[in-house]
Amino acid sequence: MSFLVHTAFAAAARRRPGKTAVRYQGREISYAELEYDAGRLAAALRSGQPLSVGDRVGVFLPNRPEYYVAVLGVARAGLTVVPVPASATMRELTHFVQDSGMSVLLTDTTAAERMGGDLDAFVSAGVRVHVWERDFAGLPSVTRLIEQSPRTFTESSVDEWMPFFVGYTSGTTGRPKGAMVSHRARMTLMLMMGQEYGCYASDDVTLVTTPLYHGAGLTRGLAPLVFGATVELLPRFEADRVAGMLSSGRVTGTFMVPTMFAAMFEAAPPTEPWGEAALTILSNASALPEHLKEQILIAWPRARLFEIYGSTEAGTVTSLRPVDICSKQRCVGQALAATEIELRDPDGAPVPVGEVGALWSRSPFAFNGYLGLPEATDRVLIDGFVGVGDLARMDDEGFVYIVGRDNDVINSGGVNIYPREIEEVLAAHPLVREVAVIGVPHERWGEAVHAVVVGPPGNEAPDSGGELEQELIAHCRRELARQKVPRTFEFRDRLPRTGSGKVRKRDLVKPATDQGAPPP
Repeated sequence: MSFLVHTAFAAAARRRPGKTAVRYQGREISYAELEYDAGRLAAALRSGQPLSVGDRVGVFLPNRPEYYVAVLGVARAGLTVVPVPASATMRELTHFVQDSGMSVLLTDTTAAERMGGDLDAFVSAGVRVHVWERDFAGLPSVTRLIEQSPRTFTESSVDEWMPFFVGYTSGTTGRPKGAMVSHRARMTLMLMMGQEYGCYASDDVTLVTTPLYHGAGLTRGLAPLVFGATVELLPRFEADRVAGMLSSGRVTGTFMVPTMFAAMFEAAPPTEPWGEAALTILSNASALPEHLKEQILIAWPRARLFEIYGSTEAGTVTSLRPVDICSKQRCVGQALAATEIELRDPDGAPVPVGEVGALWSRSPFAFNGYLGLPEATDRVLIDGFVGVGDLARMDDEGFVYIVGRDNDVINSGGVNIYPREIEEVLAAHPLVREVAVIGVPHERWGEAVHAVVVGPPGNEAPDSGGELEQELIAHCRRELARQKVPRTFEFRDRLPRTGSGKVRKRDLVKPATDQGAPPP
């Protein structure tokens, strides 16, 4: 049997067709209904203008049940999904369309109205644009495609190594690249997730509030449906609503990113339990600061909290399990099953235990390469090992500690300084809501440590040099070696972030540099 995402879902639908697959704003969509609509969409896509196996179809939708119809239907048609961020601008959408060479774009009325007549350019270039609720530019709506499609069609033979989706990287270090992720890679990862987290049984209810267009959000949003669980889908993250749902006992598991936890705890950090639900909580996308871990476990003392490290290219690499979550500080856990990890120096040689090196991993979950970019692929995929520029150290028990990215390291006076340690210290201060640490040019030291801080909600960003800055300097001096203490501070209302929640540090460097050199 081949590892194919849509056939795994179909198997779950056959087991319990009447069971609720997706619950969304009062609607309940059964497994049978979802499978039926996905099949009809697949038939429509293959029966219209000729498409070849592997052709790419853009899915430009927000979180809604139709996202699942689109993804499963595209896959069943033997085509490849290209998730497009729901908030994409026309410039970004044009890059995704042109770079992927997509043949079809599935979207909704909201996006079509926001883009206006600009979508006509895609139609003129031969891209079939189907809006879910209404006809567009002479092309039928997706709803009409499904209604008028053949009731049966001959499914194409799809190889499990064929890309299931092309996920565009967040673009923190340059223009987004399309990572080709095969059916086999995602199916083996989802099977391993079921073994590792144990939260996708048929009686589980998974709260999905992260964007389905992101690689991790899509995988963790599909996994419950592969195993026969129910998805409680939210259109967007709302801190109060999510906190209430996690405390109600109606859901058994969720996946979120650290900024979401921070938003829930901003107004009222928990000092006692918010609920006694036996939750499984997964955190990923960026480092989970220690003070947020503590607050999660205060709010939901029966929670099984996992911290995860991975990437679109490598899949999930490590898992910090509940039994270790409190004893291992600033840690992302051990290698996931079937995963090898190596830490290497710039020459590719292994580094000793406790030393910092570039993290490379090899597993069945790795991507096929970047679409149309063989040289970029060769830099990050070597002998089956994937390395995307993250730096880490490993202790003698095999636990991994991410210290930053290779392009984030600050070299000050010949000493390598890793931003995450400083960010952890600053984030623990009660008046710091968010923080990013970067290096800025310095005449004497080469680079100096610069901290960009978001203060308490509802307050104006303070001026540099004020009382808060002096308090933060004193706080850092108590916790950090002298060379790691930020020499300059900048205060903002918010940090620039990618769609997956990662801080876009390159957007911070130029403003910080323009402020002038820090003091000697």
